[in-house]
Amino acid sequence: MKKAKSLFIVVFISSLVMLSCGNKKSEKSFDILKQNIPKRGEAILKVEEVKTFIPLSTNEEALDIESVKKDNKGNYYFASYSKIRIFKYSSDGKFLRQFLKKGQGPGELPYFNYFQVIGSNIFVSGFRKLIKFNDEGELIKEYVFKKAYWPIEVVNNEKFISTFNDIKKKSKNNKIISVEKSLGFFDIKENLIKKYVSTEHFGMLTVKLGKNVVSMGMPGLCAALEWSYNRKDGIIYYAITDKYKIYALDLKGKNLFTFGKEYKKKLLSHEDKKKIANNFRSISDDLKKEFIKQIPDEQVQIIGLKALSSGNLIVYVSLFEKNSEMDLFDNKGNYIYRLKLPDNLKNSNLNFFDDGNFGVIEERENFSVFTEYKVINPKGLF
Repeated sequence: MKKAKSLFIVVFISSLVMLSCGNKKSEKSFDILKQNIPKRGEAILKVEEVKTFIPLSTNEEALDIESVKKDNKGNYYFASYSKIRIFKYSSDGKFLRQFLKKGQGPGELPYFNYFQVIGSNIFVSGFRKLIKFNDEGELIKEYVFKKAYWPIEVVNNEKFISTFNDIKKKSKNNKIISVEKSLGFFDIKENLIKKYVSTEHFGMLTVKLGKNVVSMGMPGLCAALEWSYNRKDGIIYYAITDKYKIYALDLKGKNLFTFGKEYKKKLLSHEDKKKIANNFRSISDDLKKEFIKQIPDEQVQIIGLKALSSGNLIVYVSLFEKNSEMDLFDNKGNYIYRLKLPDNLKNSNLNFFDDGNFGVIEERENFSVFTEYKVINPKGLF
């Protein structure tokens, strides 16, 4: 059983494309609603445990589970991205079945990175494939794409939203020299219906080592494109995370409104940067020194966005060496709450369900424990 995952990701790229997090991109200026005081103030979530169980207790293969969804019948679907598996459990925590596996054939993925439950269907994606299963784990349809998309947010059976690497320039010998990260709306045949935004920010630091480039994902430190889809209201939210500025669009790309906060810059000292680099225990001291030089002096202002089934939007706020806090906005961009987790949920990855509850997967030494919580106060948030 592997230990709890690090926030940092190391990727080795045998390309000379440098995806530096230090790049800046000019942006169109417009008025922004600056809201520093939430309408209903600051609140520590009061929660009640609904149920808890150990998936491994009824299925010995349910290891390394990393995410959980819930269907409208109360069944749970646990994903193991490393094992490329989905495990289905009943509402009372008993193992029912598993599906998806590693491979290139029908209903298989060589790499698994995202899934969602919509009605009685489960959509999984990874490495240029989107697969649709029914709630019994039976393969309904799969699509093989020419490009890599991540994550794929299915809007309906014919369309999806996703980010993708957007090649901007090629040299005369057809070598890629410029790549941007873009967010777009596609039909299932990969026709781009609307491109919403492009940015040079990949959320990564890169250092060249010989002929290779070592790239490290640094959530909360390097600016990136973050987005979420509000399925209830048909709104796409996105932000470039070095600014607390959030754009709300409809599916056609019309700018509905923009909102955000005035945000005090959080500076990193050289000692802070050394502590960050020391998280990479497997790299050499020389490589650490190079990364320390490239770590930005300022933290990003947003870690991520999550549109909820209630229509509200959570903005995860970056705090260095502290627990992330959450700002809650309604579907008009009004700042409602600054939310804090109770002490027993510090550093937890919350998996939000359509019934307003949320689940937490706690990694132990040799197994995972799942707990579902109901929010007692404030009410109607999720």
